[in-house]
Amino acid sequence: MSAFAKQQQQPIPSPEEALRKELVMLQAQRDALELEADAIASELKSPGANGEAPVGVKGALVDSDGFPLAGFDLFNVRERRHRFNCIQTDHKAVMSRIEKSLHALHDARLARPTPLPAASSVTAATPPTPSLVGGDSAAAASMSLAPIAKVNQVSEGSPASAAGLAVGDLVLRFGRVDISHPKGLGGVVDVVREKEGQEVPVTVLRTTSASGGGGSVGTGGGVRELTLVPKTWSGRGLLGVHLLPP
Repeated sequence: MSAFAKQQQQPIPSPEEALRKELVMLQAQRDALELEADAIASELKSPGANGEAPVGVKGALVDSDGFPLAGFDLFNVRERRHRFNCIQTDHKAVMSRIEKSLHALHDARLARPTPLPAASSVTAATPPTPSLVGGDSAAAASMSLAPIAKVNQVSEGSPASAAGLAVGDLVLRFGRVDISHPKGLGGVVDVVREKEGQEVPVTVLRTTSASGGGGSVGTGGGVRELTLVPKTWSGRGLLGVHLLPP
C-alpha cells in the first residue's frame, strides 16, 4: 500500500482533539520559557565575583560615580537581560494563544452532539470507560489546564490582593501544582509552606469582571499570569485568600 493510501486511511482528528494537542504543545512552550527565564533571573540575582550586590534583571550597570560595575561580565549581563526580555514577550504571546485555545476548546465541547439514549434491551450494555492512555495522551496532558480551585475571598492588604488575585478567578496552576497533582488543594498548602517569602507563579482564568481585596481589578476575561509571595501580614495565614474547589 502506498504512503498516500495509508495517509488517506488515517482518521481526521476532531476539532476538539486538535485543540487538545495544540494546548499540549503551547503548554510545553510555556514551561520551557518559564524554566529558561527562572535560570536567567537566578543568574542575574547572584552576587558578583567579589561579593558585589547582584545586578538583577534591570537597572543601571554603572556605580554612583558613573564607572562600570566591578565583579561582573557586563557584556554577558546585557546579553542575558536582552534574552530575559525576549522571553517575557514570547511568554505573553504563548499565554494569549493558550487563552484563545481554552475558549475554543470550551466552545467545541459545548457544540459536541448529545448522544441518543440506547434502545431498551434485556441485557444492558456496559458503558465504555474513558481512557487517558495511548493515543489519548494529549487529552490527559491538557487536563493540567483545568482549574484546581476557585477564589472565593481575597482580604484587603493581603499578599493575595497585592498579587492581583480576584474573587471568581479560576486557579489553573499554583507553583508546581495543577489539576494532575495527587494532593489537589493540599499541594497548594505544601507550596505555600515551602515558598514563604519567595515568588510563586500563579496562573488564573478570569472569565468575568472581578473584584479583589482592594476593589476592582479590571474587567474582561482571560488567562493571567500573577506572582504571589506567601508571607506574614496583618491578617491570618500567609496568603489572605480563601480557595474553594472549582
